[in-house]
Amino acid sequence: MPIEYVLSTISGGHRDVEPTKVQTTRITKLEKLQKNQIGSLEQCWNKLMEQILWSQPKNTKNKFQFGDYVLWFPKGENTHLGKFKKRWFGPFRV
Repeated sequence: MPIEYVLSTISGGHRDVEPTKVQTTRITKLEKLQKNQIGSLEQCWNKLMEQILWSQPKNTKNKFQFGDYVLWFPKGENTHLGKFKKRWFGPFRV
């Protein structure tokens, strides 16, 4: 059994005893460990939020005017063109 637990479990009038050097160093190490755990949880949360924001669709409505050139991608059609074929068609004038 670790020595820091032996002193606190002794029955009798030893309740007013100051913590030993071993106990105080153990407590400071545990506090430091807790701070590190909280810091790592915050880092994980921040990374998760960055991934969520990055993965959300960034659909922006493009407003085209007459005369603009656009490229067309046949979305939704079965267009497996191969590795070296063009997937976008155009430019087309609106």
